[in-house]
Amino acid sequence: MKRRPSLFFISAVIYFAFQPVYGQNKILYFHQLTSTEGLSQSTNEALYPDSGGNIWIGSLDGLNLFTGKSVQVFKNNPNDEPSLGGGTIQSDFFEDKNKNIWFATNEAINVYLPEQGNFKKISLGSNENKAIHHIFCINDEVLLGAAGDTLYEYSTDLKENNSIAVPTDFSIVKAKGVWTESKKILYVYGEKNGLEIIEFDGQRLISKKTAVFDKAKHPSDQALFFYEIYPEEETFWGLSN
Repeated sequence: MKRRPSLFFISAVIYFAFQPVYGQNKILYFHQLTSTEGLSQSTNEALYPDSGGNIWIGSLDGLNLFTGKSVQVFKNNPNDEPSLGGGTIQSDFFEDKNKNIWFATNEAINVYLPEQGNFKKISLGSNENKAIHHIFCINDEVLLGAAGDTLYEYSTDLKENNSIAVPTDFSIVKAKGVWTESKKILYVYGEKNGLEIIEFDGQRLISKKTAVFDKAKHPSDQALFFYEIYPEEETFWGLSN
C-alpha cells in the first residue's frame, strides 16, 4: 500500500524551500499548511516546485497552488469547461518548456496553462475507463502517461495524442527512454526484478524483451532490481540492488 506523506513532511519541504538554515544549533520553525490555511484537503500525495517558485500540491479533493503567501484551490466544475478535469490528483507533476503544468486525475490528463489561468483536458477517448497513474517526461517535447500496461504519448505542444499499447509483463511504475523521430526505445522497470526494453517505429512495435541480469551479468532467477535507469542512444546506465 502506498504510504501517504504527512502534513509534517509538507511543512518541512515548504520551510526549506523558502527559509535559510544558519547552523545546527538554531531552532527551526516550520510554516505549516493545513486546511486552516486553505488547503482543500489534508491527504496530499504529490508536491512540485515550478520554475516560478510556486508549489503545486495534489490531493484527493482538488489541486492546491501555494504562492509563498497564500493557497489557491482548483476544483472541477462540470459547468465550466476550462476548470480542473477531475478531483483526485493521480500522478506527479511535470512542467514543460512553455511553463505549462501537466498532471493526471482519474478522468483525464490535465494541463494548466498559466497565461490563460485555466486547464486543458485530454481524455483517453475509447479508453476512458482507464486512469493514468504515472506520467514520465521523455524529453522537452514528449510526455508519456501510463495506465496499467498501456502507454499514451502526448506532445507538449498540445497536438493530438497517440495511444501506444505495450504488451508487457510489468505494470508500468517507472519508464524512461530515448524518443526521437528515428528511434523510440522505452525502458520499463521498478515493479519487479529485471526490466523490459521496448522498441517502436512510430506506433509499430518492433521488439520487446525482458532483460534480467545477476551480478555476473548472466541471466539468473535472482535478477537485479533496477531503482533507476539512465538511457543513452546505444546503451543505458542502471542503478540496481
